[in-house]
Amino acid sequence: MRNEFVKKSARPTYERFIMTSLKQFDERNTALNRAEWDTRFKQLIRISCERGWFLNPIEHPVYTFPTSGVQIIESTSAEIRDWDAASLCDAYKKVYQDLADSWNGTVNPERMRKQPSEMSRRIKDVAEFLGANLVGICELNQKWVYKGSKVPQKYAISIAIEMDKDLLRNEPSYLENTAIGIAYSKARFVSTILAQYIRGIGYPAFANVNERVQEIPMAIDAGLGEVGRNGLLITPEYGPRVRLCSVTTDLPLSKDDPIDFGVQHHCEKCEKCAKACPAQAIRYGERTTEINNISNRKGLLRWPADCEKCLIFWGGDKSERQSCSKCISVCPFNK
Repeated sequence: MRNEFVKKSARPTYERFIMTSLKQFDERNTALNRAEWDTRFKQLIRISCERGWFLNPIEHPVYTFPTSGVQIIESTSAEIRDWDAASLCDAYKKVYQDLADSWNGTVNPERMRKQPSEMSRRIKDVAEFLGANLVGICELNQKWVYKGSKVPQKYAISIAIEMDKDLLRNEPSYLENTAIGIAYSKARFVSTILAQYIRGIGYPAFANVNERVQEIPMAIDAGLGEVGRNGLLITPEYGPRVRLCSVTTDLPLSKDDPIDFGVQHHCEKCEKCAKACPAQAIRYGERTTEINNISNRKGLLRWPADCEKCLIFWGGDKSERQSCSKCISVCPFNK
């Protein structure tokens, strides 16, 4: 149950910071996807892959098995160990995408017909049963679909998965990576099974985990939270300590309202995430329309994160450094 400080809003709180007509963002320019064509980032991400995503389980016990490798370890671990380190990123992306596409199955020709409000309750119950911590529904804004992607469905079901607070306090470490990896594993599981359920009741549906659509603005539209200084979704229940996924569908649903619980005002005063960031990738001071590099979207008044600095910190050292969650763990909204 959300408290009295969480208010429904007629419009998402980011709208007043849109300075110009937004165009779809090119997914190739996100920090991780730049490894496909940017030689600097290709090397950095491969270093990160080699260190953290697929490690020898003899050296690193299962209970601390790191990061996103958890998502596909059961079905592909033997195959992955045969690939050389230089191919890990390409292999990871291939297996991950094949896994998602394999769930794009046949739609049942016999449709379940319920009122949108009743169907929305049913969908939220199913998602929570599968492991979702937060679920919201919005109409899909095509501006949040990546350039070149085709997502013709009308609605988006936005889902947040909580990351373990105690594990995240151990950053940077394999314990922190485990919290991230488990959350992503749950996100893939919940979204793909929910999409399959919707297809089973007669409507097209597609699962997304950071592909095809921009999860954060979509989650804001669906009433899960607001965006903070750190560039992440901040929720009333868990702060920024969530990973996001979604299901897009034509199943008739009732929309949720965006919310306002003071994040914009708070982040104007609080700079804890900026001060704690070891890469100094988070802006101090007031919002700006200036961008750091092509991994930032133009036309917004905000605190744009410098994804290049963040990624260089991950992969720019020979140590056993792992992904960093300082901007998440120090956020006061965790409490």
